[in-house]
Amino acid sequence: MSIELGMQTSLRNKGMTMHGYHLDLGVVVYKHLSVLGGLDIQSHHLREDGIKSYYNSVDIGGGLMYDFIDKPSYSLPLKLKIGSTIGSPDWKHTFYDTSLSWNQLFGKSKVAGVLGIGFRYEKSRNDLMPSHGFVYFTAGIKL
Repeated sequence: MSIELGMQTSLRNKGMTMHGYHLDLGVVVYKHLSVLGGLDIQSHHLREDGIKSYYNSVDIGGGLMYDFIDKPSYSLPLKLKIGSTIGSPDWKHTFYDTSLSWNQLFGKSKVAGVLGIGFRYEKSRNDLMPSHGFVYFTAGIKL
């Protein structure tokens, strides 16, 4: 079982950026393949015509993780996730996410540092907000 806590930030796309935190729980089902469940807290910042708007959401989702490289001191996992907003968010959307990260153990501990890059497409379920795709960077720790 693995637990990953991290923060992420994106490049601007169509005037919008994405910032947030994620918690991913993974359970190994076969060798290097894991099933994931996750919770994301997101804030989307939109700047149009000099006006800034903020759209906050809590996303819940799941997916798969495959470790392409799984050495004793480091690993290179690929994650594929899908999910949706919960509750009453400012912007309702469904997301599709793929990411690749480098996990490096700290010395002889079981704690790893995580650095990654990913792409998230958020399909809007609101007529007032268009769908967006984000290239993002993530950093965190994995237990």
